[in-house]
Amino acid sequence: MNIVKKLVLVAACAVLSPLVSAGPAEAVGGPYYGAIAYSESTAKYGYAWTGAGQAAADARARLYCQQTGATDCVVRVSAYGGWIALATTIPSNPWGWGRAGTRQGAVNFALSGCRTYGGGDACALAIAVDLT
Repeated sequence: MNIVKKLVLVAACAVLSPLVSAGPAEAVGGPYYGAIAYSESTAKYGYAWTGAGQAAADARARLYCQQTGATDCVVRVSAYGGWIALATTIPSNPWGWGRAGTRQGAVNFALSGCRTYGGGDACALAIAVDLT
């Protein structure tokens, strides 16, 4: 691996690592409770999954969103098991969320919601979270 690829990988890990949530005993097997929190003013988000219940997942998702510097983070989608997804136009609104039994289903719902509320072709998947 050349030095440029290594630097890109290190930078990506540094950016994404605060957003990932799995407690020490939680990465063993699902299904999990999960949530995605989103800031409409900044288009930043945080997500979490846990075996400790929906309230814990919601709180962690809000916290991770706030750690990006956003102050208006709200849980937009949560679930137990399956997949959850967020689609948005960067850097602002509109956005859409999805929840389904498959990744593709959740992504399709999220993209559809974003497009329906004015995002059109600018909508892109921000995150899809596996809770299975």
